[in-house]
Amino acid sequence: MRHTERGHELEESITQALSSHITECHIQKEIEDSKINQGQYAEIVSRLGAVFSTKDSYRSFLKYRRSKDMTQRLLDLFQRLLDTPGLETTFRYRLLDATQRLSRTTDVYPARFKLQGVKLTDCYPYANGGFADVYRGTHEGRVVCLKAIRLSKPSQVKYFYKRLCPEAILLGQLKHQNVLPLYGICELGQQLSLVSPWAEHGDINSYLELNPGANRARLSQDVAYGVAYLHDNNIIHGDLKGANILVDGSGRALVADFGLSAVMDPQIIRWTSQSSLMKGGTTRWQAPELFGRGNDGVVNNSKHSDIYALACVLYEIFTGRIPFFEDPRNVTVMYRVSIEGKQPSRPLPSSSPWSAWGLTEPIWELMTCCWSEDPMARPTIEQYITRLNQEVTGVDDRPSSPELNPHSQRDVGQHLGYPTIKELETLLWGEAVRTPILG
Repeated sequence: MRHTERGHELEESITQALSSHITECHIQKEIEDSKINQGQYAEIVSRLGAVFSTKDSYRSFLKYRRSKDMTQRLLDLFQRLLDTPGLETTFRYRLLDATQRLSRTTDVYPARFKLQGVKLTDCYPYANGGFADVYRGTHEGRVVCLKAIRLSKPSQVKYFYKRLCPEAILLGQLKHQNVLPLYGICELGQQLSLVSPWAEHGDINSYLELNPGANRARLSQDVAYGVAYLHDNNIIHGDLKGANILVDGSGRALVADFGLSAVMDPQIIRWTSQSSLMKGGTTRWQAPELFGRGNDGVVNNSKHSDIYALACVLYEIFTGRIPFFEDPRNVTVMYRVSIEGKQPSRPLPSSSPWSAWGLTEPIWELMTCCWSEDPMARPTIEQYITRLNQEVTGVDDRPSSPELNPHSQRDVGQHLGYPTIKELETLLWGEAVRTPILG
């Protein structure tokens, strides 16, 4: 009996020792693989940095004709690098520019943005926007929002995809707690959908209807920080309005649908059934200069027009009404703004905005300043935030927002299978022997 017990003890001891040894070997291999990958990563970044450093080498890179497969592999590599935290800023901008240019000229896009396995959880839309229907869905275990572009001609999906993907490359790089990230694009049936995280509380107007006691100044601050981040990255939103401001599970406001009005060109708008979305945004939130035409015959959005629309969002937050709510027809609003120089109406002194929702005279003055007919007389986003912050009181005790961007926490050591420099040279220049560019 004692021999049997000792035999079992010896067997367990050997098993534990072997298991421990195997675990240590796995850990050691992971460390070695990580070192190899970091070394390959550094070499790749250095080599690409040399290619992007001079006009001649960059032009040669862009003009070189590769097979579709080689282009796909190269763009996927570029996107993996862009998703890596800690990438040097100048190199990131150059790499992003190269990714967008290469995509536009080849109609090939990083595979990361072409999402597979997206499923609808509801057959009916959750909401309807100016040019899209919003559905709830799932992707890789996450609840997601699907903004299905409403096109009357399914044959035009390919054209819209071509227009949207280069923008998705840029928008997919944005990471800020007050900006809704874009996961990618998917095709469901004959519809093209933009995929982003699902905002638990919907848009800010719906949230405030259910939570009238929410800190409206704090939410306004969230929106301003999100717009400031976009402007810092030279991105014009182009369609700021309450319906495009969402609220997450922690009660923070997120700026959404930025840059999409630029993609929705007049030809695409004719394919949709909407009528209130114009080139410069949505009618009631449009700055007066956007109702006219520029020298090139095209209405252009700007940071100044974003500031005008941002004040309209501020109006929604503090009054619970859309701008010019008294006028049911958009054409009347256009006339009042562009011809008569009118601004949204001031709430009555005894109304809820002043008595219960936190509207103050300085906030109202900020709105009217942003509604100036002269775009140059409007404050910058930095000046806007400075004035608004003076009206925000209390401690921000909201819980931290969950990580919304699944690509923002990748580590260099997790990127397995980086190409060798020789393989990279083949992707860059084909099989031809090329004199190395010294970095």
